[in-house]
Parts: sequence; structure tokens; C-alpha cells
Amino acid sequence: MKRIAIVLIVILLALLCLTGYLLFTCEVRVGPARVEATEAATQQAAFDQYARQLPDGEVPGTLFRREALSDSADYQFLTYHLPVINTTFINAAAVEAQVTPQDADVLQAYAKPVDVPARGEGEVSVTLLTRADAHSVREITVTYWLWGLPFTARVTAGR
Repeated sequence: MKRIAIVLIVILLALLCLTGYLLFTCEVRVGPARVEATEAATQQAAFDQYARQLPDGEVPGTLFRREALSDSADYQFLTYHLPVINTTFINAAAVEAQVTPQDADVLQAYAKPVDVPARGEGEVSVTLLTRADAHSVREITVTYWLWGLPFTARVTAGR
């Protein structure tokens, strides 16, 4: 009986060590971002929709500035594509990105969160509406869930 108890304690300690190792080494890596800048005039329908919704504050996404939009030639859409690599043995759920806004940023369009499979890769994208003279360098916070716990990664993207 004593031997069985010792074996069970050793197995328990080994499982606790393995669980601790998996918990402390779980990581989702975010690769270098690709940025696409598009003049708002080339996406006039989307720009007009945002211009109509902006005064009421009912924009799908995150509103940074509540101002009436002028001509579409004064604005641009910046889309950041971030590759996400899940190095763990569990799925990364609800991976999403949030841009830290600058003064020229008007809004961040809503983007559906993605799930990244275990030991797999995916891509999360985020689109900003900003003034045409704004640069594209932004800090982006990527949040994801592993084992029901929230994690974050910060990257600087743009050129």
C-alpha cells in the first residue's frame, strides 16, 4: 500500500510539473505586420457609410474622434495584417487586435476575432480610418485566450 501511495504521489508531481510547464510556456507569437494604405476615395461606399454613422456614434468598431468627416480625399484606410503563430497544444480563441490611436485616427473598423488552432497559424487584421497625411506606424495590442485566461502581445507595425 505504501508503494502505491509513493507511485501515485510521483505521478501527481509529474503531472503538476507538466501542467506548470505548459501554462508558463504557452505563447502565441505575432509576426511582423504588413500594412496596406488605401485612399478613402477608392472605397467611397465604405467611407460614405462611416460618414453617415459617425455623427450618431453608431459606428461598427471603435470610435476615436467624433467629428464630421470632410471629403474622402482627406482620408485613408490603413489595414494591418498580423500573422499569428500558436506554439501551444491548445487552441487560441478569440484572437483580435486593437490599435493604439494617434491624433489623426478617426475609427477602427470592427473585425471579427479569429481562432488559431493548436500548433497552427492564422492572421488577424485590423483597419483604421485616418487622415490622409498620417503616418502608418502604430502600436497594436493583440489579445487572445488560452485555457480560459486572457493574454496580450504588443507589436509596433508600419513604416
